[in-house]
Amino acid sequence: MTKFLPKTIDVLGIRYKIIFPYIFTTKECIIGLHDAMKREIRLSAISTSSDKLPISQIHCTLLHEIIHALINVLYSNPPPEEIIEGLSFGLYQVLVDNPELYTKKIPPTVKVGGFIYKITHPHIFADDDNVSISASNMQERILIAEAGSLDFKFEKLTYAICNAVYYIYCGGRDGEDLHPHFDQALYNTIKTNGLAKLFRKYRGK
Repeated sequence: MTKFLPKTIDVLGIRYKIIFPYIFTTKECIIGLHDAMKREIRLSAISTSSDKLPISQIHCTLLHEIIHALINVLYSNPPPEEIIEGLSFGLYQVLVDNPELYTKKIPPTVKVGGFIYKITHPHIFADDDNVSISASNMQERILIAEAGSLDFKFEKLTYAICNAVYYIYCGGRDGEDLHPHFDQALYNTIKTNGLAKLFRKYRGK
């Protein structure tokens, strides 16, 4: 197996085998496929025009198929492909463009598309002691409370990131349309499989 791809991916306790390079025989324009029945993620090494794919494109496709796997578990009626495409492209950009994200502390900012969101941490929510996160796409601002472990805060930050990506990359949609546990499932998958570190290592290659 190549160094830039894992042999398997754990998605919410379901282990998928990574098949690479996979040769698609279908006439459709496919460079990646998630097969829930066989628990496989198949990735092509070449584009639909037979050009060699860069590693960054293969990683973006891997993330796309991982999101398909998450949606397969979470959703009874999956969103359209264009939404999954926007989420995967946007989340990949966030992971590779923010080297401090998911390391040892909450970063002061996070870049989502062409926008820089300012992160205030710790933030004291005066009106509600139970509030742990607040995010505004209009103000490009994320507020995170001090309470909870670092993993808890990273998961809350993932909620804000998913909201921003959904808004910026999926046509100005409201992030509340996402499944309420999508951010938790995504952070779990990123952490369990070391995806942020892997994608950054091969950024631009």
